[in-house]
Amino acid sequence: MANELVPLTEEEMLADAKEMAAQEHAPGLEFIKASKGKLVLGDTKVTELRAVFLDAVYENGYYAGTYDPNESSPPDCFAIGRDEGQMAPAEGAPKPQSETCGECPMNVFGSAAVGKGKACKNRRRLALILEEDMHDIPNARILFLRTPPTSGGAWATYVKKLASAGRPTYATVTTLKIEEHAAFQFVLKFFAAEMIADMHVVAQLRAKRDEAQALISTMPSARAEEPADTGPKKKEKF
Repeated sequence: MANELVPLTEEEMLADAKEMAAQEHAPGLEFIKASKGKLVLGDTKVTELRAVFLDAVYENGYYAGTYDPNESSPPDCFAIGRDEGQMAPAEGAPKPQSETCGECPMNVFGSAAVGKGKACKNRRRLALILEEDMHDIPNARILFLRTPPTSGGAWATYVKKLASAGRPTYATVTTLKIEEHAAFQFVLKFFAAEMIADMHVVAQLRAKRDEAQALISTMPSARAEEPADTGPKKKEKF
C-alpha cells in the first residue's frame, strides 16, 4: 500500500529524541561566568572547581557597539562550530560581517576598537558537569562555560595532553582555576585531578556527552562579556 508506514529504527528514534530535547532545553542553558577573577554561578563565586568536561565547540562573537553592562542583547554577528577552519556566521546572526569567519575583517588582529586584538572574540564554549553532581550522572545538570579569548590555548593544550595519555576529557575529573593576570585581567587554567577508573561511570559520562552535544551549539542569547563584580562576597562552593 502506498500509505503504509515504515517502522522507525532505534537510531532514528534516538536522533528525534535528542532533537526534541535540545529544543525544549535550549532556552535554559546555564553558564558559569568568568568575572573579575571569579567563577560565578548564580550567587556563588569561587576561584576553582572540579568538573568533568563533556564537550567543546568554537564560538566567535562580534558586537558593533561598545560594551554596556546593562545590555544583554546577543552579538551582532556570531558563529558556532566544531571545525575552526569552516566557521561562518550562523543563520540567526542579526548582522553577518562576512561570508566566512576566515575572511572576516573583524576577525583579524588590530580590528578591535581598543588595543591590538580582534573585534570578533574567539572563544571556546565548554559543556561540563560538576564533580559534586556525579552521584547521579543521568540527571546531573549540564553547565556551560565560555573561555576568554586568551585561554583558548590553555584548553587546547590540556585536551592534547590528555589525548596523549589516551584519555578524553569526559573520562577525567578536571580542576578548573581562574587566576588574575596583569595583561589579560584573568586567565583560565586546566589540570587533571583524577583519571576515572570505573568504566561504568565513564560509560555514563559518555552517554551524558551525547546530551551535551545536543545543547552546546544553541545560539547565544546574551553578551559573553560580564559586568564588573561589585556585589558582596558570596558563598564559596557551587
